[in-house]
Amino acid sequence: MAIYNYRRGSTNTTNLTKEQLLQLEHATFSGAEYLLSIANHSTIQDKLKNIYPGNLTKVFGISSLSTIATRLSLIYEGMPRSSRNSVVTAAKDAVKNFSDIFNNADSNGAKLVTVNITYYELFNATTGVTSLTLPVKVTATRYHK
Repeated sequence: MAIYNYRRGSTNTTNLTKEQLLQLEHATFSGAEYLLSIANHSTIQDKLKNIYPGNLTKVFGISSLSTIATRLSLIYEGMPRSSRNSVVTAAKDAVKNFSDIFNNADSNGAKLVTVNITYYELFNATTGVTSLTLPVKVTATRYHK
């Protein structure tokens, strides 16, 4: 069994609609929850099936539902609980960030928001290869009406 760890990844700037903010919030939350208590592959795939592939890529770095489920399972099994808890806590902070940004955009009538998304990379500790990414911090830099 491979051992997994996490490291701070890149920070990317992107423009998101309110719908995308909600989808990224949901996908990040679902991924974090899956790392807390493993479920079968169909459960995570079912939770993510309505997320556009491009938005899955913005969260996990890949868009295939089956690959996301498989890699989350491997990470769950191969990452120490304390590390998983740290990743989940940070990802849940990003979930709150997405929610707050959505609420601000909605109340201000913004149709598009420029955000910076900072990621953790979840990687195979032996090979150093990143398996998945998860947002851990999201900040809005501009609201577009």
